[in-house]
Amino acid sequence: MHPLLNGEGNLEKIFINMDSRVLRNHFSKQIGLSVENKELAEKKYISSVYFHTIFLFSITKNRKYELKQGDRSVDVGDYLKDVFSSYYADFLLNFGTEQLMVSLAE
Repeated sequence: MHPLLNGEGNLEKIFINMDSRVLRNHFSKQIGLSVENKELAEKKYISSVYFHTIFLFSITKNRKYELKQGDRSVDVGDYLKDVFSSYYADFLLNFGTEQLMVSLAE
């Protein structure tokens, strides 16, 4: 995920990597994944990353949080990229997916 901020520091666009390690790992764990379930997982991934990025960006900016990593100041865009490059994107993709897949199979 890469948030594009304009010159005023506002979120302009969100680029979502659909060839991400998280998404590839998720698909590799799904044995016999149908095309429909793969498309559903991709849509869930896109919407989850998109809305959570907007949510986290808005809260951080509106509440005027100042972000630091150790002694170094961190830009909100860099913070969001870091959060999504680690375990957060994996959590979003897997949260509730099993229940969703079971309900679709019924």
